[in-house]
Amino acid sequence: WKMTKVIPFSSIDFNLFCGAPPVHLVLYTLAEDEKGETRHLQSRKNYIFQLAFWSSKCPPKPARMQHLFAQIGGVQAASGAANSKPKKNLSAAFACCSGQR
Repeated sequence: WKMTKVIPFSSIDFNLFCGAPPVHLVLYTLAEDEKGETRHLQSRKNYIFQLAFWSSKCPPKPARMQHLFAQIGGVQAASGAANSKPKKNLSAAFACCSGQR
């Protein structure tokens, strides 16, 4: 995947620009620090929004997919094979917000 029209008459490989997939888009606030700390340390971040995404033309490597999906309920990595099935249903990961109201 490529970024276009960033530099006139050129495009940039997105993996060189942002690193290997997934790309993370986040929105957070920082907790105040009594000692005057100004760095964006993980311990000071309060996440409001967090999204990891990638292009279907350039997905993460299988080992990275396994790691990502393990974090949301132990889903087996997608290998691209037509007969591969996940160990768990992905809907379980969204049960908190997809249930009946």
